[in-house]
Amino acid sequence: MGRQRPLGSPASWWYRCILPYSDEYGGYLYQLKLAVSSILGLWLHHSREDFHQPPEFPCLKTLLAYLELSMPGSDLEHRAHLLLAQLGPPEPTEVESDAQAPKQALETP
Repeated sequence: MGRQRPLGSPASWWYRCILPYSDEYGGYLYQLKLAVSSILGLWLHHSREDFHQPPEFPCLKTLLAYLELSMPGSDLEHRAHLLLAQLGPPEPTEVESDAQAPKQALETP
């Protein structure tokens, strides 16, 4: 039988060596943010095909929404925006679609 956790003990007792609670390296939240950023960065760099789901690119847009909330202005957010720009044409804004509608009506015979 494997090691069992003492009853009532937090999971951190077992994982303290991975993410220490000291502020020596920026603290727990800083280390967690670095780890998540590294994982997402590797995914974005090495598995671009995971994000290529035209026409709306839902996976990439979900990642962008997360990055905009959790890591605004980061290099990772910038790279995700660049990938979205490379994968598909920008969506027309409401003003652009309103401007195109009268032109199309005039061109129809």
